[in-house]
Amino acid sequence: MTTEEKIIRLNEYNGISVLTEEDFLVLTELSFDKDSYIRSLVAPLLVDFINEKSKVILLRLAQDEDLLVRTEAYDSLAAFSFADVASFLETAVKAEKDYLARSYAILSWIDVSLSLHYDVSGNIVSLKKLKNKETSALCQLSYSYALYMCGENGMLEEILSFFMNDDYHVRCAAIALLGDIIDESNETHIKEAIAALLITEDTVAVKDRAQRFLKEN
Repeated sequence: MTTEEKIIRLNEYNGISVLTEEDFLVLTELSFDKDSYIRSLVAPLLVDFINEKSKVILLRLAQDEDLLVRTEAYDSLAAFSFADVASFLETAVKAEKDYLARSYAILSWIDVSLSLHYDVSGNIVSLKKLKNKETSALCQLSYSYALYMCGENGMLEEILSFFMNDDYHVRCAAIALLGDIIDESNETHIKEAIAALLITEDTVAVKDRAQRFLKEN
């Protein structure tokens, strides 16, 4: 198959509810493709098919030499509530050199750990140590989110403080994470903070994300 044919074939899997044995053979083959873009397209397709075959492919892709491939795999692994996935992601958080990929690994690690009903006290200690050493604002945001999800309610103010970050990508990411946090206990405070952000924000992407947040929540 040509690269274009491979992309068309992968796009055909979007929206389907069942993967056959033949489908897994195709996805496995394409997950080894020499083109990193093709490999990166495989990971998102597996997020709705939580089984051993998907997990094996994703764990391998999460160790790929290409940044985009690893990032997509880390993101999809958030749905895989397995002890070995939690352990893998914890190791990946500590070893991943790229800040973008690391930020996704952090988020997926905490999602998987919480879904497994682990004792979060150990995670809190580890997360705080890692956060203190972190130099990337995006990863610091991810650690703040993870700690909040572990019951550290004071982290909400830290998450909101990222609205002041110079990088608009970080500001957008903060708004996105608040969508997973918002509930009756913090709804008013979060919405007031986003409304205040809209008064001073001049980046179109951030303003659009903030406006959509207020409409959807």
